[in-house]
Amino acid sequence: MDFGLYHSWAIFISMYYLVSGKIRCIVFSPGIHFDIITYPSLHSGQGSLYGTHPFLWYFYAGIPAICGMLLPFFLWEIATINTNPRLALLGIIAPYIVLHSFSGHKEFRFLLPILPLICILAGHVMYQMAHMIDDAASTDSVIDSNVDIKYKAYFKALIGNKSLLPSTPKMLLVVLILLNYPHLFYLSLIHQRGPIAVNRYLASAIDQEAQQVSQNDEIQQYSIHYLMGCHSVPSYSHIHVSNAHVNAWHLDCSPDCRSNPKIVCESDAFLSDPSEFIMSVYGDSVDNGCAVEDVVKEPPSFLVVMQNDAVAIGNALTDQLKMTRVASFRHTIKSLSWHHHSHPGASNYDQCLSHERCHDVVTLFSLVDIHFDHMEVYH
Repeated sequence: MDFGLYHSWAIFISMYYLVSGKIRCIVFSPGIHFDIITYPSLHSGQGSLYGTHPFLWYFYAGIPAICGMLLPFFLWEIATINTNPRLALLGIIAPYIVLHSFSGHKEFRFLLPILPLICILAGHVMYQMAHMIDDAASTDSVIDSNVDIKYKAYFKALIGNKSLLPSTPKMLLVVLILLNYPHLFYLSLIHQRGPIAVNRYLASAIDQEAQQVSQNDEIQQYSIHYLMGCHSVPSYSHIHVSNAHVNAWHLDCSPDCRSNPKIVCESDAFLSDPSEFIMSVYGDSVDNGCAVEDVVKEPPSFLVVMQNDAVAIGNALTDQLKMTRVASFRHTIKSLSWHHHSHPGASNYDQCLSHERCHDVVTLFSLVDIHFDHMEVYH
């Protein structure tokens, strides 16, 4: 197995701290992102096929995004750190970020392996602050043998009045929880929830249909076509059905396709002209240079498509493929707009005729309209 440049550096740094006694144990958790940013991929430019960012992107965008409300505490710890145990953690975090910055392709998730270490450093600052809140008026008292004098100086210069901070560590914890819960709520229940909801629906629908038509425990065959962008939905891990065999097909956007300038990937071909792509895949074969299969596909049992694309191919799906729209699932926030009160008697459809399609709209405090995008299922 070729660990590549980043694996080698990670092992070297980890072994150094382990042998020196600064760290007693190491848990290795290989990440799939190393398949993109390892030296062979970096050397051949494969990572850039999935988008690129500037060298410093992790510093001004990545770290603030994954730290969230912990960022001020983490920066404070960096500014005041002076002991070996915490320097050892920083000695892992810094090379990790720098080495990953050499790869043109960057993602927030690539920084998640160092998030626990960042939390430890930020937690140390919060620990010191929480135990110095009630002692802010005195410079001579010692809270803990590990308390750095610098913390007292910074703390007093910044606050000066302990009444401005919570009086107990529990209050600090409550404030952090309240500040993080809006993000937790949004990312867990609203943002890009469509793929999981769609696959749950498909698994349930296939299971019910298979039970109705199966005879003598015969395994039923079903096909699902996802006409969406790269890596839009999980596949077989979420559509296990005991009495049915499911064959899923996704639009091709593999590195082999992306790296060949003579080929138009299926995902790009569909996004550029959904109607033509539908005809070339399910109808009469059209020689348009797209990387579609030569053999015309049979209409699937289920077809999943984004709402905007459904506008372009809806007639072809219903009239030519004889499919019916059976479900629509809220996916993510599409846009925000100021709420406009409609005239008496105006329908919801009349209010959104300017859009390509009447999107799901939720009005917040009678001031802002939240427009949601949907994923639609045809059967």
